[in-house]
Amino acid sequence: MAARVKGEVEIMKSSRSSANMKRSLTIISLLLAASLFCQPAFLLVAAQRKKEQRNLAPSGTMTGDQRIAQVLSRLTFGARPGDFEKVKQMGVDAFINQQLDPDSLDNTALIAKLKRLPTLNMATPVIIEQYPP
Repeated sequence: MAARVKGEVEIMKSSRSSANMKRSLTIISLLLAASLFCQPAFLLVAAQRKKEQRNLAPSGTMTGDQRIAQVLSRLTFGARPGDFEKVKQMGVDAFINQQLDPDSLDNTALIAKLKRLPTLNMATPVIIEQYPP
C-alpha cells in the first residue's frame, strides 16, 4: 500500500511540474507575441524622439565650451590641464591661427633647455666617436 501511495504522489508531482511547465511556456510565448506585435509602435516612438531631439538642438549649433572642447580634441593630442582656460581666454579663432602658424609661438624656453644637450647639434659619426656603444 505504501508503494502505491508513493507512486501516486510521484505522478501528482510530475503532473504539477508538467502543468507549471505548460503555463510558463504559454506566458513566454504570449510575451514574445506581444513584443513582436508592438515592435512597430516602439520603432515609431523611437523615431519621434529622435526627431524631437534634432529639433531641440540643431546640429550646427554648439555652445562656446563645446566648441573649445572640439577644437582641443581635433587640433591637439588632447587637452592638458589649463588648455581649456587658455583657449577660452584667447578665443577659438586665435587658437586655431596659432596652431596653423607654429613660427608665431614663443619657444625661447625650449631652445634654452635644448642647448644643454650637446648631442643634438653633433653629426652621427662624431656622436659614435665620442660616445662609443
